[in-house]
Amino acid sequence: MNSLLSCAFELQHVAHELMYLGMDGEPIYSDTFCRLNKEVLVKSNSLFSSKSSDIEEEANLCLALLMGYNATIYDYGDKEQKKQSVLDRAYNILEQLPASLLKVRLLTYCYGEIYEEGLLQEAHSIMDQWDKGTLTSEQAEVMEELKNIEENQYPFEILQWQKYLYRMESMEQNDHFIPDGMNDFERSVKRVGDCLLAFIGLIIFSPLF
Repeated sequence: MNSLLSCAFELQHVAHELMYLGMDGEPIYSDTFCRLNKEVLVKSNSLFSSKSSDIEEEANLCLALLMGYNATIYDYGDKEQKKQSVLDRAYNILEQLPASLLKVRLLTYCYGEIYEEGLLQEAHSIMDQWDKGTLTSEQAEVMEELKNIEENQYPFEILQWQKYLYRMESMEQNDHFIPDGMNDFERSVKRVGDCLLAFIGLIIFSPLF
């Protein structure tokens, strides 16, 4: 495996870790959250100018960059412009890609940006050919991701905050959760306020990390 492809896979892995942080029931620590956000942005920016003449390698690069820029909440002001550039690259190779898991994943992340019906239909046409009784974990995961995007047509960043809030609600239902004395409404207001303050703080201070 060449170094460019290995870097793409590494970014996909770290971005995936950030996207699903806390979804395994483990606590979310602020230092881990900040470290992963910074690491994903740094890796994304370092790979942004890299391109490949090999179709599948270029597809993996585009997928890694879309995953990375969607996973991190950090933004130096050019993230949307870079995502659009990656989308343009992805469009140039999608028709050349064979029907595969890689193509479905790339279609999913492109659809999550622009919600173009043709991308959704093509992804479903490939998934319909899969044997539902012998799905791999990656196939099952991308099917769930696409379903989530279809049902919640918001930017990936918003979906990430929804996952975080869901994780906090799950902690409250745990027998080991310590009550804070607030009712549901007060707790919801505080949680939303805390998330907004954290989000604003990360944007303001991200250049310092």
